[in-house]
Amino acid sequence: VKVTGNVLLTSEIPYEKGRGFRYYLDAVGGADAKGWKKKAYIIYPNGKADVASSFLFFTNYPKVTPGSQIIVPEKPQVKKISTGEFVSIAGVLASLAGVIIAILR
Repeated sequence: VKVTGNVLLTSEIPYEKGRGFRYYLDAVGGADAKGWKKKAYIIYPNGKADVASSFLFFTNYPKVTPGSQIIVPEKPQVKKISTGEFVSIAGVLASLAGVIIAILR
């Protein structure tokens, strides 16, 4: 079973019957800081793919078969709002509130 993507060590782990997705992920040291375990997927030897699915706090990982390849994708970049942008937005909202109050009087 080949484990690649955003993991600590890209490697091939010998298949062991009864072992699950997380066993192989843990065998390579797990996902790195940028790894998105909830969206990890597996490519089977026949070319088909299956994605991990999650609901609330539960994650259901796909079944592992001999010759499979597990891939952990990168988390998307999230741009944080800067202080200047926050102050600008707050100023616009305050001005808008003032206009609404003036109209309603």
